[in-house]
Amino acid sequence: MSRGVTIAVFLALLTLIPCAMARAEGQPQAGGVTVTLGTDLGEPLYRASGFLHGFTDDGLVPPDAAVTGVKMRLHRSRPNATWKQAARLKGLGVVQQVVISDGWGYGKEHPGDNGNWEKWETFVARMVTEAKTRGLDPQWDIWNEPDHKFFWQRTPEQFLETWKRGYRKIREVAPDAVIVGPSWSAIRPGHPRFTGFVLYAKANKVVPDYLCWHFPKDMVAEVREARALVAREGLTLKGIAINEYTLKEQQYAGRTAWLIAQIERAGVDESCHAIWGDEGKGSLDGVLFDAKAGTPKGQWWAYERYARITGRLVETVPSDKIDLVAGKDEKTRTARVLLGNVGKFDGDLKVRFTGLAQAPYLVGDGRVRVLVEMIPENKGQFVQDLPIVSDQTVEVKDGAVEVTIPWTSDRDAYSICLSRGWYNISRRSGIQQTSDRDAYAILLSPPQAK
Repeated sequence: MSRGVTIAVFLALLTLIPCAMARAEGQPQAGGVTVTLGTDLGEPLYRASGFLHGFTDDGLVPPDAAVTGVKMRLHRSRPNATWKQAARLKGLGVVQQVVISDGWGYGKEHPGDNGNWEKWETFVARMVTEAKTRGLDPQWDIWNEPDHKFFWQRTPEQFLETWKRGYRKIREVAPDAVIVGPSWSAIRPGHPRFTGFVLYAKANKVVPDYLCWHFPKDMVAEVREARALVAREGLTLKGIAINEYTLKEQQYAGRTAWLIAQIERAGVDESCHAIWGDEGKGSLDGVLFDAKAGTPKGQWWAYERYARITGRLVETVPSDKIDLVAGKDEKTRTARVLLGNVGKFDGDLKVRFTGLAQAPYLVGDGRVRVLVEMIPENKGQFVQDLPIVSDQTVEVKDGAVEVTIPWTSDRDAYSICLSRGWYNISRRSGIQQTSDRDAYAILLSPPQAK
């Protein structure tokens, strides 16, 4: 399609595009959830461990342990804060994403008003040049939520021109820069404007490296629909991003863990926890109770237990209310699971682990140790440590074990750790429990005579 194709033609084409949504993978099962340890989905990438405006603008807060404990991958912020935070975030191994429109501002003046595009192009070039001068190579988000009236008060056509000119100016100054967008607020795959943006970007050779939107209603189906659109158009992207998730009313441990699991199930490539009132306070979007001290809330613990999933991810089957992400690690001889609650579920949840024959390092004397911890919401207050719900060795039958979680509140999340269990522990000398509650270790030397 030629560069001369007009936006009007795109809008006409959109009426011919169906909005069918793909059915989600990992169909929910009745009566419980399943972890299939005999599978291998690759190494954990911690796709959900990103935050929007999670640091103070100077980058000094929160402390390192609060960041490394959740294996943070991505931080999204405004230009001036990005420059100040850069040295620390680089040291922590965190990728920065800078929102250009946050530097421009969301007042009366918009790019291209009265046909004046020079000011916008000059502004974009200055931002990218400043980053290069500082030795930075962040991701570039051209405009935040151009479908939201707070952030954009002009026509859709003027936004598309803003995107095109901004994209080309970034490429002119930094040809290899990573560009993300369009960061829709409420427009999702299947919507005419979502499809129209992709068609426009393709025709004008301004396709983002990461195609992104905010606050999915059906994470798995929407990501599948977006990937299908990209494939139909023959495009190659670095990935799909959800660079804001968690609505204000979803800021609690149970829902956060459920969203983390959904991001993993959908195969989102990167994402950011959204912020609602804690911008620039260094609380990682409100998941810390005390930002300076780094003291956690239940939400932080959900990310921390997610970060403890190491080795290889495995397949899981959710229920209609509970989703989960799990992994197994031969080096640590553990398997770990994070379980979240979409809401309105309490009661006994059966968690079945199959494929233990393919993870023999978890089994000892035909038994496996199963540690279940609650991740309490605690009304958004400080959570010092996680309560142990149960800690037992369970007999393996037909390569499987089952544990029941007494889920008392949909505001809470849960974590499970499987490790080598010992039948008749008292028969073995020199047994020692690790401080991490991960496993029992057998001392190879016999007890010393007294």
